[in-house]
Order: sequence, then C-alpha cells, then structure tokens
Amino acid sequence: MSYIAGPIHLWVRLYTSGLDRVTADERWAELESDLWEQLRSESEQGTDRARVATSIWARWLLGIPDDLIWRAEHVATSPGHRSSAGRDDKVDPFASRNKLFGLGVGVAAILIVALGVITIDNIQYFDGSDHIVASSTLTALSIALVVAGLGAIAIGFFVMGSRPAEGAALAVGGSLTAALMTYWLLITLLLAVAISVYAVRRARRIAGSTPRA
Repeated sequence: MSYIAGPIHLWVRLYTSGLDRVTADERWAELESDLWEQLRSESEQGTDRARVATSIWARWLLGIPDDLIWRAEHVATSPGHRSSAGRDDKVDPFASRNKLFGLGVGVAAILIVALGVITIDNIQYFDGSDHIVASSTLTALSIALVVAGLGAIAIGFFVMGSRPAEGAALAVGGSLTAALMTYWLLITLLLAVAISVYAVRRARRIAGSTPRA
C-alpha cells in the first residue's frame, strides 16, 4: 500500500525539514506506528483499498493544520533557536524564516492536493467514468479539504495575536483551499478574497503594534 502512504511520507519529510534529527525521527516513528495500526485494523476488517485510502488521506488532510502548528512549536524550542535566544533577546530571524517556510510548504501542499482533486474530478466527469480515482474517494477528499481549510482559517486567526505572519499564512491558505473545493459557487470565492485581505491587514496591524526588543 505504498501508493497510500507515499504522499503522507513526503508531507512528513517536508514539514520536519530543518528540525533536529531526534525530533524529526520521533515524529516519523509516530507516523509509521499510527499508519501501521490503521492499515492492520482496516485489513482485518476486510476493507477494500479505495476505502482505506479515503480514510487515511482524509485523516491526513484534516491533520495538516495541527502538523503546521506542531512544526512552529518545535522550531521555537529547537536547540539552535534556544541558543540564539540565549545570546540575544531579539527574535531569531532565521527561525522566523524557517517557520514561515514550513507554513508556506504546507499551504502549497494543500493547494496542490486541492487542484489535483479538482482536475481528476473534472476529467472523470467529462469521461463519464471512474478510471483514475473512485468517485467516493474524491468526494471524501473534497469534504476533508474543505474541513481542513476551515480549520486552517480558525487556527490562523487564533495564533495571529502572537504569530501574525504564520496566522495570516494559515488563514489565506485555508480560505483559498475551501474556495477551490467549491469553485462553482461565486460567494465562496468572494469570501476567500475577503478573508485573505482581512487576515493580511490584521496581521500587519498586529506586527506593526508589537514593540521591538
């Protein structure tokens, strides 16, 4: 079932990049154990591959906002970041860029997955067949992406007070993802634009009002 775990493995490598080896390895081991348990459970129940893939990928997409927050927290507590903070009370610019890079990768990954789902869905719609991915799988992924997008918006505004740039990135990425999955509705596109503009402006106000060390 490497085709199921492959995208998830790639995602873990992306959002743990730049962290210390021990932390990254622990996260990888946690993922492997979790995947193995779920695959074993699904296999014992006789679940078909399409349903297994849908379940695992939906769980992965819904967990992306939590993964990004996890990365931000571990970058802030990494040995390199702590030693820099010990030498200087100012915010470590490299650590800030590292966190933003991780969030950027995550947002890009979600949008790529969303575009892939839309492309496959349209191809199969015009062909009148499910020759690439089962319709039930695409539907589940679409719902998971919408939920993940809404979750990213909520988390983005929640963390924006202390991490304005990261919060804005999550809010913008989440709103664009949700809008992409409902692209046939003009209102969602307008809402995505409005949320994105508001998130960026709010983040700038917060960053501008924060006293510098």
